[in-house]
Amino acid sequence: MSSIVHDIITFNQEAGLLGKGMDSFMETAYILEEAVEGYEDVFNNPEDPNSMVVTARSWALGFLNQVKDAKEQRGLPMPTEVEEADKAIDGVVFNIGKLAKMDLTEDQIERMFAVVTACNMAKLTGPKDALGKQLKPEGWTGPEDDLQKILDERPTKETNV
Repeated sequence: MSSIVHDIITFNQEAGLLGKGMDSFMETAYILEEAVEGYEDVFNNPEDPNSMVVTARSWALGFLNQVKDAKEQRGLPMPTEVEEADKAIDGVVFNIGKLAKMDLTEDQIERMFAVVTACNMAKLTGPKDALGKQLKPEGWTGPEDDLQKILDERPTKETNV
């Protein structure tokens, strides 16, 4: 029987991401990128043709480069494996909590994980960027429609009274 953890590890293996080892800096950059995705428009000024376009990735890497430089200048160590494990689990806890706050049941959350994981597996035929992130192949279909169907299963607030 397959589990969501197994499916996610399989994606990471097949995408060639596990053989690179753990890089605290890049893992945190990917997490920040996902967290701020959709908010980049706040930093971009379409009225100014000379303004730099800020993407979630460029913001995350810029921020983390500043943090990394400051740590190195002050002689501070990078997080230990124990600290990394704790941060990773806390991230999962907060994100599952976020989904529960959206009035999703355990089953719906697990189905959403399965939908996104299946879409990620479909990315495996696509290219990778310079940092090794798996990109979407031509014709790839995202999870949004299937996620919306699950969101639509929630009872309306009126029936939840």
